Amino acid sequence: MEGCKRWLIASILLSLCAFSPLAWADPPEIQWVADYNGPESDEDRIQDAFLRDGSFYVTGYTIVDYARAYITVKYGPEGAEQWSRTYEGFTGSNEPDQAGAITVDEAGNVYVTGWSTEGGQPSWIDATTLKYSRDGDLLWERRHRVPGHNAQTGAILLTDTGDLYVAGAAWDGDGFDALLLKYDLDGTPIWDRTYDGAGEWDATFHLAVDGDGNVLAGGYSELRANDLAMSVLKYTPDGTLLWDRTIDGFATSEEVADLAVDGAGNVYAVGELAQPGENQDLVTVKLDPDGVILWIDGYSGGGPSGEAAAGIELTPGGDVVVAGKSWHPDNDIRMVVRKISAVGTPLWTRHHLAGYAQSTGTDLALDAEGNAYVAGYGYNSNNREDWITVRYDPEGNLDWSVVYAAPEG
Repeated sequence: MEGCKRWLIASILLSLCAFSPLAWADPPEIQWVADYNGPESDEDRIQDAFLRDGSFYVTGYTIVDYARAYITVKYGPEGAEQWSRTYEGFTGSNEPDQAGAITVDEAGNVYVTGWSTEGGQPSWIDATTLKYSRDGDLLWERRHRVPGHNAQTGAILLTDTGDLYVAGAAWDGDGFDALLLKYDLDGTPIWDRTYDGAGEWDATFHLAVDGDGNVLAGGYSELRANDLAMSVLKYTPDGTLLWDRTIDGFATSEEVADLAVDGAGNVYAVGELAQPGENQDLVTVKLDPDGVILWIDGYSGGGPSGEAAAGIELTPGGDVVVAGKSWHPDNDIRMVVRKISAVGTPLWTRHHLAGYAQSTGTDLALDAEGNAYVAGYGYNSNNREDWITVRYDPEGNLDWSVVYAAPEG
């Protein structure tokens, strides 16, 4: 997909039919397809998306004057483009910008975060957050600059109390530290925190908040040279670090791929860990509110290479669903969905190939009834990539599988 010149939005608003757990559900129908072609008909890419009140928002990058720039687009419920906005902090081919995450408040204001470059000697890469009105007017921009000249954010979280958090990493001269910034909705900086673990490399690119307003940040932390471990940090609303936890396996690159928090404040993280001499497994970890590990669930598909995580969600009954990709013993890659009880007992695991040589799950969502939706892509030996969306009922039965193949291939 790296060579795509345009982004494509498909299967965004689906006509979901009534579902009975005793019968195969009718597959949804695609209501609309929209695409965006940037000002130079060059590469455009979605980095994050958000759905609110029927409108669909995407952000990422486009090419302007031979350099990347933020692009944010709002689509209405029928797929019509409402507005699109590019952002160049500084113009020039050596001053790229890239958005990484988006969220939208109840009034329809849009918040985007990422990084923006100011050229020169030396150049600066700033963690840059923007706020647009519901009509696309730029209300404010905030650039966070660090002494190491490089700060990048790729996660954003808006709480019910009106606090805005963005997270990523900041260079300290020897390596990257995990970075967490807090703003109010007027863009006023409240506080900023960096976390420097035992090694040189730390980053957080996933955020969640508990019922007390404490912020959980997940990513990776280097414990030893060239050994990254899954990492979870917990901060109070005033920026006090309550605890940090690393979960380490035997692979050199292990990290949190997604986070969730339940009503009791327990924290769930999904990522990848390896056992000695083995490939990476799809790993789910439950921590209590004090950061104590309650259980770890690991899954291996039994194939020649390892697993990768894509998302985690909690069911209405308190179980955990995770998704990603798994190497099958037949030497193919398949979407994988796994359900685990609140006490760590595996309930079921499902794979889906959708008729492709390989298929991969890249995101996960649950509805109020506990049905699991996994989106991703599949490709064959001709390297054509098509979108795949599947739904599993709470018992792990496959309700439907829908493929979208763009006419351009």
